[in-house]
Amino acid sequence: MENHSPALTEFKLNVPKTLNSLDMDMVHKMLEKVKYWHFNPEQAPRVLLISGVGGKAFCAGGDIKMVYESGIGKLDPSIKAKFFHDEYVLDYSLTQMRPLQISIWNGIVMGGGVGVSVHAPIRVATDNTVYAMPETGIGFFTDVGGAYFLSRIKHNIQHGLYLGLTGQRIKARELVQWGIATHFVPQTHIEGLYKDLKEKVRRESSDKEIHDIVNSHSDLTVDQTPIPDEKEIEWLFQNDSILDIVTRIEKDATPFGEKVRKQIASLSPLSLAVVFEQIKRGKTMGLKEVFEMEYKISQGFTNHTEFFEGVRALLIDKDRNPQWKYKHVRDVTQKDLDHFFNRDDVLDLTLKQ
Repeated sequence: MENHSPALTEFKLNVPKTLNSLDMDMVHKMLEKVKYWHFNPEQAPRVLLISGVGGKAFCAGGDIKMVYESGIGKLDPSIKAKFFHDEYVLDYSLTQMRPLQISIWNGIVMGGGVGVSVHAPIRVATDNTVYAMPETGIGFFTDVGGAYFLSRIKHNIQHGLYLGLTGQRIKARELVQWGIATHFVPQTHIEGLYKDLKEKVRRESSDKEIHDIVNSHSDLTVDQTPIPDEKEIEWLFQNDSILDIVTRIEKDATPFGEKVRKQIASLSPLSLAVVFEQIKRGKTMGLKEVFEMEYKISQGFTNHTEFFEGVRALLIDKDRNPQWKYKHVRDVTQKDLDHFFNRDDVLDLTLKQ
């Protein structure tokens, strides 16, 4: 945590050996400071920067191994509930605080890293930024407010369904084309951006003045290029049903259809069904409602064998050969979905002293 000036504070995610993956300690340190600003607004800076240390990653996700070990009894069983509870409280509280947040996506940004940064009003991609929400590959779901931002990408739910279901990676300038990043700042301009923010941001700075500083270092032409394969995405990922989406993909003979077919072949059919329902519901929800829904879903997965099989295959044994209980999305019933959406788990987003 670095105070550059009374008007500018920076949270630096600083565990490079884990690609700055969020653990409980990191979540609590950030949440403690955000709580302090909430109850002492006169002490809050005008701008909060969040960045990653090490050059490779902003943040590659949450500490899923810790959640896995909690679930199999190696760690305190309560961790798998507390981690997601506190992480979601942090993510939501960042959107409600007085400081204007600027996320500097210097490297990989995935999963939990998306959660602490994607809801910021200013999201800066650079040359080495790689974004993805690849949770369907480990038998999990696109959480951290994913139902909110994915359902609203470019005001087009098909785009969000494509990204959320497939885990497709988006890089560098493409992030502005997709509407995921608000700005693209070339790596050679990042130092200058920091210098100007440190020198020019004041407590009384307006939102426009802060945006103007970021704009002055940004390539403002990147948003003019259309998204690749946009028409195919909008055709395949209509929000009628997950079975209809998968059926269209299975029948699509185009090169893009073949690419997507390969992408989803190894993914969890249960996760695909849940993520479709999650994003579709999120389109009509506010952010607070989305986090409350996603907390229920998180506890559904951390009390389901599919999540533990996915983590085992991808992150523990690393055989990359998960043996999914559900072989196709048609095998997922409404009763299966109720396990995730109709639960008693409650997320209290109120900050307490």
